[in-house]
Amino acid sequence: MTAAPGNVTAGGRSVPIDTSGKSANLDFLRAYAVMSVYFGHLLFNFHIYKVLGCVRTFHIANTGVLIFFVHTCLVLMRSLERIRAPGWRLFAVFYIRRIFRIYPLSTFAVVFFFAAHIPATPLGDYAWLGWGTLVSNVALTQNLSGSISVPGVLWTLPYEVQMYAVLPVIFLLIQRFHSRWVPVVLWFGAVGMLMLHLKVRVVPYTAPSFLAGIIGYRLWRGRRMRLPFWGWPLAIVSCIALRVFAEMSSLDTAIELAPWLGCLLLGLAVAQFEEADSGWVRSAAAKIAQYSYGIYLSHFAVFWVAFVLLKGESFWFQASVCAVLSLILPPALYHGIEKPMIDWGVRIARAAGTQPAPALEPRSQPAAVAAGT
Repeated sequence: MTAAPGNVTAGGRSVPIDTSGKSANLDFLRAYAVMSVYFGHLLFNFHIYKVLGCVRTFHIANTGVLIFFVHTCLVLMRSLERIRAPGWRLFAVFYIRRIFRIYPLSTFAVVFFFAAHIPATPLGDYAWLGWGTLVSNVALTQNLSGSISVPGVLWTLPYEVQMYAVLPVIFLLIQRFHSRWVPVVLWFGAVGMLMLHLKVRVVPYTAPSFLAGIIGYRLWRGRRMRLPFWGWPLAIVSCIALRVFAEMSSLDTAIELAPWLGCLLLGLAVAQFEEADSGWVRSAAAKIAQYSYGIYLSHFAVFWVAFVLLKGESFWFQASVCAVLSLILPPALYHGIEKPMIDWGVRIARAAGTQPAPALEPRSQPAAVAAGT
């Protein structure tokens, strides 16, 4: 059951709120992330590697991925908070719902790419990579098996699944120790371990991004600064600016730290801004966020069809096909696969002997950059 929107007064204005717990600012963050990945890859497709003279398209796409990690972890912590289940039942509800949220559409994408002989990346060549690669991609264990991700954007999802394994434990830790410094200490610990460059990596490269989302969650529950909304897009864009300035410095340490510092900035800033009050911003962000998992998983196939399969056609015909497929496929995937399987996950969680309270579901899983980016 979805609660009806209401209004609060902020900065002298009446700002609409959704009492179901969803946030227009979080929708905006996810929408920005998926559009960064989409257009970053589109530029790659045309061999455009820099924009505005100094911003690498790699940074646009890769930063979009890291923003997804921050967003997803924050939203899932809020979701765990809204699951009224004790002990092991909390874990059961969370894992069941996550499995039905991430695997159905990713499995469909993997099987479709293999069956249709679509290459892992739009400009690559198709090759049968073996049953082991297919099984590893379906299971989302490519980072453990060393398999190529098909589609290429699938490389981040194994880290998502592995994050799910520990997130309820971190949630209980945060609930036990109420200090906001707990996730900050975890973040600095993860960055410190990564900076040691150990031969055996103890924590994954993505850990600081996930932990930044936990910092954002902890601050979300505390006192907020109520800064004007227009500062929120600037805070998001500053993640790319940090990477540009780091590269300009030519300092290896600065270049390595910049992506994680950008995520930390988002985690610190996400709760400090008023909710967007513009109706069209809220609506557009909500719709893009809702379909972002489909955008993420389908856009490589869209680019391949439009610009490789139809390479003999005029550019405007190719662009039209790209636009039409980009608009049609994500809603079709959401309503045809995602939403029905989410509902099944909820029902199975209840059948397992739990009755979760309405939880804030992330609108999608993270988008990713091409393998190796």
